[in-house]
Amino acid sequence: MRLSGVAVACCLFSIFAIAVKPVTDPDFWWHLATGRYIATHHVIPHHDVFSLTAQDHVWITHEWVTELLFYGGWLLGGTKLLSVITAAVITLSFGIVYLTARERGATPLVSTAIVAIAALASAHTWGTRPQMLSLLLTALYGLGISRMIVRKYPAPPIWMPLIMVVWVNLHGGFIFGLALLAIATTAYVLQDRLWAVRSPEPFDGREVEAPRVPDVRRCAVIVGLTACATLVNPNGLSGALYPLSYLGNNASTRYIAEWVSPDFHKTEYLFFEALLLVLLVGALTGPRRARLVDVSIILPFLYLAFESVRNISLFAVLGAPITAEVVTKALPASWQRARRRRPAVRGKTIMNWLAVIILGTGITATTFGKLTDTAQAHATATMYPVGALRYLKTHDHPVRGFDSYNWGGFLIWNWYSSQRVFIDGRPDMYGDTFMDRYVRAYNGDASWRSLFAVNRFCYALVEPSSGIANVLRSTPGWSQVYHDTVSALFVLTNPRPHCEG
Repeated sequence: MRLSGVAVACCLFSIFAIAVKPVTDPDFWWHLATGRYIATHHVIPHHDVFSLTAQDHVWITHEWVTELLFYGGWLLGGTKLLSVITAAVITLSFGIVYLTARERGATPLVSTAIVAIAALASAHTWGTRPQMLSLLLTALYGLGISRMIVRKYPAPPIWMPLIMVVWVNLHGGFIFGLALLAIATTAYVLQDRLWAVRSPEPFDGREVEAPRVPDVRRCAVIVGLTACATLVNPNGLSGALYPLSYLGNNASTRYIAEWVSPDFHKTEYLFFEALLLVLLVGALTGPRRARLVDVSIILPFLYLAFESVRNISLFAVLGAPITAEVVTKALPASWQRARRRRPAVRGKTIMNWLAVIILGTGITATTFGKLTDTAQAHATATMYPVGALRYLKTHDHPVRGFDSYNWGGFLIWNWYSSQRVFIDGRPDMYGDTFMDRYVRAYNGDASWRSLFAVNRFCYALVEPSSGIANVLRSTPGWSQVYHDTVSALFVLTNPRPHCEG
C-alpha cells in the first residue's frame, strides 16, 4: 500500500464516522411501521392503513423492500444496527465514486480530495432513509457508464436492467437511474456520430484514435430492458410512474424543506459550491474540451441540485468523478507523469498498513458515543413528543385528534393499530388540497375551527411554538394538559360523545 492508499482509507473511514449518527429522520418511523405491517400481515398495502383521514386513498408503497429491511434490521439490532448499515452504504457509495474517478484516469490524491469534497457536499442529506440506497445505486450506475465511455464499450453493462429490478422496489430515485442511463447512452451514440462527421483536432494537437462505434441496437435494448424493469413492482405502471408525481408545484415542493433550492449563504452548502467551482476551474483550464456524455450528465443533475437540496447527493456522486478527471487533465504534465506506479517498498508498505489500521481505529472509535442507547434516546426526546406520549399512556384521552406533520410517523410507530393519526410524512398520498388545509390550520389560520369540526377533533398534539398552539391557549373550551420544550397537548374540555369514536 502506498501513501495515496492511506489517504483513501482515511477518507472513507471519515465518511463512515460522519455518517454514523442516531436515527432522527421523521419519515423513518412510518417506513419502519410499514415494514412491520407487511411482515405481520404478509401483504403489501395498496390503500392507507395508518390515518384517520385517508383510509380510502390509494397508497403506492413503492419502497416496500427497504421498509422490510428496516424492520428486519430493527428486530436484529435496533437503531444501532440500522445506523451502522446506513453509514456502510454511504461509505460504499463514495468508495464507488473513488473507483469511478480512477477509472476515468484521475490521480489517487486528486480522486481522494474530490471524493471528500463531494461527501461533505451531500452530508446534510444523510440519514437512515431509503434515499441512501438510491445514492449507492446511482454511484454504481455512474461507474458502469464511465467504464462504457473510457473503455469504449459498444453499449452499457448488461447488469443495469437487473439492478433496476431491485432499485424500483427500494426507492423512487430509480427514475434518476433510468434517466441517467438513457441520457448518457444517447449522448454516447451522438458523440460517435459527431466524431465520425467532422473529427475535430484536440487542443494539444496530438492525433486521437477514433473510438469504436457504439452498437446502437444493443444500446437501445439495454435501455429498453431497464425501462421495462421499472414495471417489476407491486403497483405495475403506477409504481413506475410514481416519482413523476413530484414534478411541478405540489405540497412536497411547497412545504418540505429538503425540496427547496440551496441557500449558498448557509454553511452546509459551501462544499457543494466548492465542488462546482473546482469543476469549473478544471474544465476551463484543461487542454481538451468536455465529452458530450459528460456534459449530458452534469447539466441535468446540476439543474436538479439547484432545484432541490435533496438532489445535491446525486450530483455529488455523478459529478465528482468527472471533476476529478478534468482536474487531473488540467495538472502540469510533470505532475501527471509522477502518478505512474513505482515498485512498492516492503517497509513502507507495512508502515502504511499500520497507519491505516491505527488511523481507521481512531476515527471509527469516535462513532461509539453516537451509537449508545443514551444518545438515541436523547436524539428522540429532543425531536419527538416522548413526554406527551408517556403522559397519554397514564391518562384517558380522545382517539380523534390533530397532530404535527413532523411527528406523524413517530405516532404511527407507537400507536398503530390502537389509534390512528391525522397526518404523517406522506404528502403525496394525502393530496395537495388536504396539505394546504393542514398547513393553514397548523399556522393558526381561522380555518382551523372548520377543520377541527369536520374531523371531530378533541385533542391536538403539536409543537409549543406553532400557530395552532398559540391559538388554542386562548380559545375557550380547550385546555393545555401537558407541555414541555418539545410538545404541547391540548384537550377539548367536556368532550362531546363523537370524540371517543
